[in-house]
Amino acid sequence: MFKNKKGVSEVITAVLMIVLVIAAIAILATVVITFVRDNAQGLPDEANCLTNSFSLDIESATINQSVASRVLTSRIKRTSGDVNITALAFFVDGQKTTFSPLNSPTIGETIAYTATLTNADVVNKNLEISAVLGSKTCPISDVAVITNKTI
Repeated sequence: MFKNKKGVSEVITAVLMIVLVIAAIAILATVVITFVRDNAQGLPDEANCLTNSFSLDIESATINQSVASRVLTSRIKRTSGDVNITALAFFVDGQKTTFSPLNSPTIGETIAYTATLTNADVVNKNLEISAVLGSKTCPISDVAVITNKTI
């Protein structure tokens, strides 16, 4: 009676199980991401770093040691983002450093920032940048090694 009945092969069963698991993960991820974004809107500035996407890239970081004032110049480009960046925070060898101008670049824009340093020993040290959203300084966005500008 059951001699002509054929079952589903083991390979097809395994493939179907994998497809079902991947689909379940995708659906769950979509629900969780939507839930977090929708409910984080009323949170303070600290949550903005987690819920907003932006990208800042250091194109160059050079110091001109031939002048007495030791001017550090860095070119920063904003490559993406859907958030209003209040300011940028710069760190030279881990120490917060004031650069000018104070405005942040718009998407696709590159701005040259300068700082006058008293410590001339920053060649081969790290320059780090991070975005400031409201009153919260976000984690480091990019790092570059400071090079000596040759004239």
